[in-house]
Amino acid sequence: MKLITKILAERLQQIIIDLIHLKQYGFIRSRTIQDCLTWAFEFLHVCKASKKDMVILKLDFEKAFDKIEHQVIIDILKHMGFGAKWIGWIESLLKTGTSSVLLNGTAGKVFHCKRGVRQGDPLSPLLFVLAADLLQHIINQAKNQGSLNLPIRHNAGTDFPIVQYAEDTLLIMEACPVASSQRNSVQFL
Repeated sequence: MKLITKILAERLQQIIIDLIHLKQYGFIRSRTIQDCLTWAFEFLHVCKASKKDMVILKLDFEKAFDKIEHQVIIDILKHMGFGAKWIGWIESLLKTGTSSVLLNGTAGKVFHCKRGVRQGDPLSPLLFVLAADLLQHIINQAKNQGSLNLPIRHNAGTDFPIVQYAEDTLLIMEACPVASSQRNSVQFL
């Protein structure tokens, strides 16, 4: 199993850079967390210089590798134009995932997993990256439909400023205007 997933991961790593957003940094060979931090600090500096009120939202997907639904992975692969053979391989790999509960050192009944990707498998992070990239597309679509505004114009292009590294996401948005009487009563959670 590990040999097959290693081969598939190597093949996917060769094309994934063309499939995902430029600001998706996690698990991509040619991108590093240092690039991610550099971009985030640069954009935060530009935001501060603009003197506009901003909201910086940091999302951390709890147990991200455990919660992604298998059907979502398959749907994303289909939408991205992967061939039937490739999708069949991924479906087969996902369907072979099993778990059981240990009770006093004794394994219980085996059940088949319908969500989550295998921990430690070289293909799992890349499948997660493809799924996480969906957030970037959804937010850019909301911006294009006028539901969200870019916080500032920047040389980063017209995409919404999101930085994704593995299961962590940094989203920078324009703050909603708050009346001066309400501004003093804002509490941080």
